[in-house]
Parts: sequence; structure tokens; C-alpha cells
Amino acid sequence: MLLNYKGDPQMSIYISTNIVFLSNQKENLSKLKDFILDLKANSGIENDFGKDWLGHLAFNLCKKKGLSDEESKEAACYSSDYAGCRGTLESVDFDEDGSRLEINTETKNNSASLIFKEALSLSGLENIEFYWLVFYENGEIETNDSKQVVFKGDYFIDHECEPNFMEIASEPDTYTKEEARKIFINLLTSKYVHQDDALTQEEAEKLTTEELFNLVDSAEFYDDNDDEIYLVVKEVSYV
Repeated sequence: MLLNYKGDPQMSIYISTNIVFLSNQKENLSKLKDFILDLKANSGIENDFGKDWLGHLAFNLCKKKGLSDEESKEAACYSSDYAGCRGTLESVDFDEDGSRLEINTETKNNSASLIFKEALSLSGLENIEFYWLVFYENGEIETNDSKQVVFKGDYFIDHECEPNFMEIASEPDTYTKEEARKIFINLLTSKYVHQDDALTQEEAEKLTTEELFNLVDSAEFYDDNDDEIYLVVKEVSYV
């Protein structure tokens, strides 16, 4: 499950979560934004994250469910239901035409997606779709958007944004299978790939996208000064 911590429990892993509420009823999205911003009201709980602490939202959600101040504080600080509270609410904004409410959070160890799923439920607003995409510090990506309604990509490519290399690898971003295939072929046939990992265009074209992905994932790339280039490729996981 998404909220399970990945890695050594003694260490923190940093997580960015992009959340999108989608609806053709813009009035409902506007009400949901107001509802979420109201949840930001200071809980009075001392914390390390300041006024944008996600624990304020968890505390106020609990209050709306009828819990006492002490019960709400306990839940916000210690309950596994709000494990995604170790972080901040970075932004709450509409897209240009107001049909998407976009939220970004930065947390440690767990995503904050369940907090906003609960906020939608408690708001009582209907006809709103809920999607999220989670970026883990180790490069792994998870999303609930299996039909790619909002988050359109099967592979994530990240690298040092060195201009000449970007002509081959494109911008760090998520890409569809078709888009990623072209990038993988560009990488494996480029001057930047180690000679032991290099392919000819003909060899690359014969391989499946999955085979190309595995080769890129294990290959080494070097710039014109023979310094190794940071490059990470990951498959997007649907959960």
C-alpha cells in the first residue's frame, strides 16, 4: 500500500505528492478549496513544520468528526491514519479553467494523500474525482490514476539538466511508453553511453520498450569530460 514506509525505519525518505481533484462542476471545486483551506486553521499543537503543517488539517478533520481536542491531537500526532502528517501543504491552486484543483505536499516517510481523500469525503461534495501521484526520494513513483486521466506517463526519467544531454534525454518528467521508447533508443545510441552498453540504431529498434528500459537502467553515461552523468529511469507503479 502507498503509505507503507519504504526502507530503513531509522531513516527518513522524502516524498512529494501531487493531488488533483477533477470535476466539471467548478462551484463544487471552489467549495472544496475553501473547505481544505479552513482545515489549515492553527491547531495550537507545537510542531516542527510551522503554519503549513499537515497535522493542522488532520486535527481539524478529527474535530469535524466529533472528536475532542485531546483525541484530535492524539490522532494528528500519533495515529497511523495520519502518518502522512510529517510535512507541509505547499500549495492549493486551480488550473487555468478552474476544472482542476491541484494540491502539492512535501512529507517524510508517508504520502499525505489519505488526508485529502478524507477531506473530500467529509466535505460532502459530489461529482469530484480524486487522483494522486507520489514521487519518492529514491525515484520510485506511484499513482492511483491507472487510466491516465490526469497523470499521463508510464516511465519517469530524471537526470542532470546538462543542455547537450537534454537534447538526447529530454526534460526530467514522466513519459508514455511511446515517448519513453524514443528516449531510450536515443540514449543507448548516443555518444554519452559507455561503449559496453552502446547499441546501433538497428539493434535498438529490434528491442521491446521493456528491454530498452532495462538496458538504460543498468547502463552508464558519461559527459564530454568523462564524468559520469546522473540518470534515473523508473516505471510508474499503479496502485
